[in-house]
Amino acid sequence: MGLTIEQQHVMDCMLTGRQGSRLICFGSAGTGKSFLIKEIVKTFNCSILAAPTGRAATIIGGSTIHKLFGIPSTHPINPDFKDQPVHRQRFNDPSCRYFGGQRKEVLKHCSWIILDEIGMVRCDHLDFIEAALRKARGSFEPFGGAKILCVGDVGQLPPVAQGRDAGTLKRYGYKAPFGLFQSNVLNTDFHQVSLTKVIRQENPIEANILNRIRVGAQTKIDIDYLNTRVQAPDSKAVILTPLRKIRDEIKDSMLQSAQAAGAGNLPKEVQRMITELTEPKMNWRELIRQQIQSTIRNDYTFARPSRKGWHTGAVLPGMNFMDTIDICIGIDMSGSIGNQQAEDFLGEVKGIMDEYKDYKIKIWCFDTNVYNEDDFSADDGRELTDYEVIGGGGTDFDVNWTYMKEQDIQPKKFLMFTDGYPFGSWGDEDYCDTVFVIHSNHDKALEAPFGMTAHYEENVA
Repeated sequence: MGLTIEQQHVMDCMLTGRQGSRLICFGSAGTGKSFLIKEIVKTFNCSILAAPTGRAATIIGGSTIHKLFGIPSTHPINPDFKDQPVHRQRFNDPSCRYFGGQRKEVLKHCSWIILDEIGMVRCDHLDFIEAALRKARGSFEPFGGAKILCVGDVGQLPPVAQGRDAGTLKRYGYKAPFGLFQSNVLNTDFHQVSLTKVIRQENPIEANILNRIRVGAQTKIDIDYLNTRVQAPDSKAVILTPLRKIRDEIKDSMLQSAQAAGAGNLPKEVQRMITELTEPKMNWRELIRQQIQSTIRNDYTFARPSRKGWHTGAVLPGMNFMDTIDICIGIDMSGSIGNQQAEDFLGEVKGIMDEYKDYKIKIWCFDTNVYNEDDFSADDGRELTDYEVIGGGGTDFDVNWTYMKEQDIQPKKFLMFTDGYPFGSWGDEDYCDTVFVIHSNHDKALEAPFGMTAHYEENVA
């Protein structure tokens, strides 16, 4: 399949340079952005590809922007690079503290740098990329004089910036939602091109409907057409929402409708959906596995080039496995959780830990205080199941966050095993990612006000 007229225009801009060395290409889903990137790689052998997430980077055969440009991930970026230069901001983050050498050389000699999914890149990260390129290439020109192609969809969700990060970004002068258009570098003369022809969708009517919905311009005729495809309620159907607020609104609306109709007037499938909403059963073991694995960053490196691009003459990065887990575990021993449940919980975590060659776990018990804090690692010769659980007083969730702040503990993930009945606050939602595994025989619909929630079930496989 050849390039469309719009795709060829982007390629011509890159080949001729008539529109400058900084291009930004917008296109909705199905307009052939990924295909265009693959064709660009074939044309420009020394191009570098990057994306904001590991999955997006994998699709295009590139690296994450954090790895490629040495972007700190533990704190928002200060855009005052005169007072806080690139190397100083990197030094506060162990993952990029020693950025340089071959990683720096790659940025010096590439023909084009292609940033995919640009709509998901946070404003401070894009500004850091510009400053990092100036430093790496030893030039005061924007982006160090490098040729840049940004590709993405402005209709996507903006990058995540909540709690403390949002407050810090505001102090740095950024405005919500802290996305692409809130960055400072878009003022550096980017030439914009667009891909408008939808290739993925064969039916032009449906393609136009989806495009109108994408920009909020749908008509009554569009909605009526979509409603012809609506089927009967299915209890196994998954409702996807971009925000938790929308999910809760849908849940409340369904429950209110069920109450108004009366239990005896609901179809069986709807009754089953209501039951699953009010009595959710989540496999807590699988949730723990997914959340622990989410702390791992398998990334890409040019130190080990991939063989996939050899037939095209392109140099693509290979996989760099960093299977390291760094988490904290707090066990609520206020009285309603017994030693057997606590040991079962630790046994599940141990089983996941055994899958990785490197991990660091900090564990403690708590009631109204924190007890018996201990550290476990892959090479200390001890088993997580050897940990001794103690406690048995009242319940105060806040002591966990107070303890972490006093001890300067900042985990990638905090797992709390609890009965779900705090005396007061559930904790500090802005401090770290938290997973609550709730052991309660009374309220299976109990859900923490932040983080992830799953319910402990002894018989779940």
